[in-house]
Amino acid sequence: VVWSKALGKVSDGGAIQTKELDLYKYGKEDNYGFVTNLKWLLRGVVIEGTYEIKVECECFAAGGPKDYDISSTMSLIGVYDVTAPKLYGSPLPLNDVVLIGEEIMFVFTEPLQCSKPYSFDVQMWLYGSSTEKIPLQVICEGNHVSLQVDQDKYNVANLIGKKFVVEIGSIGSQSSAALTDQNGNLLEYNVKFSKTFANLDLSQASTSFEFVLDNVTCTDSTVGALQNSTREKIRVILGMSSIDRIQIIDLNCIDDKNKTAAAIRIAPSTGARRFLSSNNKENYDSVNLFYALQDASAAKKPISRMLSSGVHDSISNHFIVRGIKITPGLADVALFTKNATLLQTEKKIRDFEKTFHLNAISTNVMKDLAIELLEEVKSISEESNKIQSLLKQQHEQDAKMREMKATYEAEILEHEHEQDAKMR
Repeated sequence: VVWSKALGKVSDGGAIQTKELDLYKYGKEDNYGFVTNLKWLLRGVVIEGTYEIKVECECFAAGGPKDYDISSTMSLIGVYDVTAPKLYGSPLPLNDVVLIGEEIMFVFTEPLQCSKPYSFDVQMWLYGSSTEKIPLQVICEGNHVSLQVDQDKYNVANLIGKKFVVEIGSIGSQSSAALTDQNGNLLEYNVKFSKTFANLDLSQASTSFEFVLDNVTCTDSTVGALQNSTREKIRVILGMSSIDRIQIIDLNCIDDKNKTAAAIRIAPSTGARRFLSSNNKENYDSVNLFYALQDASAAKKPISRMLSSGVHDSISNHFIVRGIKITPGLADVALFTKNATLLQTEKKIRDFEKTFHLNAISTNVMKDLAIELLEEVKSISEESNKIQSLLKQQHEQDAKMREMKATYEAEILEHEHEQDAKMR
């Protein structure tokens, strides 16, 4: 290890000079014994990085080995970092039009403070309507923050073709929030931009989501047969006349087989109606059908249907719908495909984020991970030894039981033979 001596601005002979921080020569103690008049000169002198820091005392030579004349404290590990995080490139995606459900990402030049609850503000609102904030799903990880509209909490049909604004940092004069790197350096200016949600033709879009139904008797042998009944329940709830547009991608028993979880896809409308201009549910687009289903779930009201026998059958099972994903029609996919130049620039920003993430894994972190792994392996080994010991005890007990059973059966057989002999 190569040690270098700290420098500072000191008063020497009435002039302020840059010299080694000699606490004995230049330091002045306060009433509590602390030297507070000396400041370590770092900016422009010390390169940013991780350092070991210690205070060393060199005494007058006593005539013995030199090591005896020097004493030092234990070293502390510290990070010198005064570089504030900055946005790398531009927010992704780079094109001005964003698809519903498409991830928006901010990539920064420094690893961020991402502990929860997040210390920064991030908001989205429609252009010209800053009072109504759009609910978001936000993830902070490494040197980036990604977000998208929380489609389970906001009817995204109201966003189609509209301009929106996103801002991240410290929003509002009363906000105490701040986006910082891991060493507390503040983002100097908020990042703020506006884009437009793609003007999708919802009548040509399909929608997939999860449909969870409780109070259902579900077994491995009957789960397949529940698909059509699940489609029928959704049809009844929505007031549709046919199950043709309701498709089951997958269906499983969950929670001790008292519930079913189905991956549902609602196909595009064949009525080619873009908005809710008809009372005929068959022509509703798949997005609005999802939110109609969600509204029915929130109401938690039993829904009845008329059977062929003329009797009303009540569907009182509580259900949840969540995780909506919108797939645009083929025409919209072709219309909103990004050009090659934008894709290439986006790739550079994403590559920086990935490379940055890999480089951020320092030796100390890897060492900690290795220790955790060894501890985990050790724990598994100890648990395995315990299991082996219990199995051995069980095996010995089983052997004793077999021996006792054999002895008992032999005694019974001998007793029966004696009884037979007496009878003869």
